[in-house]
Formats: sequence, C-alpha cells, structure tokens
Amino acid sequence: NSTPGAIGYVEYSYLLIPGNAAIQTASLQDHDGAWLQPTLTNIAAAAAAAGTHITPDSFSIVNQPGANVWPLATYSWAIVLKNQTNEANGEAIVKYLDWETHYAQGALAKAEGYVPLPAAVAAYSRQQLMNVTSGGAVLLTKTT
Repeated sequence: NSTPGAIGYVEYSYLLIPGNAAIQTASLQDHDGAWLQPTLTNIAAAAAAAGTHITPDSFSIVNQPGANVWPLATYSWAIVLKNQTNEANGEAIVKYLDWETHYAQGALAKAEGYVPLPAAVAAYSRQQLMNVTSGGAVLLTKTT
C-alpha cells in the first residue's frame, strides 16, 4: 500500500473482513478475454469450470475457460502422510479435514468469504482421506 505501483495478493475473503481498510482490487482478464473484478460468483465459476479434473498431482483451477470465470482461483489443500505413525494424531487430522471439506462448506464457507467446494470435489476429498491409514487401519471411519 505504501509503495507506488506495487501489486500484492490476498485471498478474496480479506476483502470482506469488517473493519479492514478498503483494499483496491485489480481487474484481471479471464481465459476468454473478458476483464473481471473478483466476486464470489466468478470464483465459483472457476471451480465449476474446472469440474472434476482434480488429482493429487493436478489440482489447479487457474485460468479455466468460460464466461465470467475468475482466472486466479485455487483450492486450499493439505499434504497428509498416507501411513500415519501416530494413530490418534492421524485420526484427528483426517476427521478435521473431512469436517472442513464437508460440514464447514455449507455452514461456514460463504460466511467467511469462501466459495463452497463443488460436491464432486468434496467427495473426491473424502475418497482421498479414506486412503490415510495407521497400522493398516483406515483412520476415517466416521464421516460428518
């Protein structure tokens, strides 16, 4: 803010925090050539445009084609050790992440300035969490 011509990045939710000083946002050109300001609607359009083409090695939803698709959207993600050495800690991790990707999506995401995950991406997240084990036992035995 104090450096003329500087550009910085903050996630969209920072723009919505009550009491924050107004943050100027840049228009960005989407994949199809339209200039957009960030909104929850066009960020959601990026997730919808990406569809279900998410894998552990490829989870970018940046610069998706389509009308009014925000070009700089992304998912939050976590790297979790597939074979946990501490069962209690591993179970807490997968249960928390399952809560985040399911219950919190409906109850909290929009209120906190986030776009809820598409249902297929939430289901994919749960599928990946079901692969986390400790001593051969699946740690996510109860879903929220």
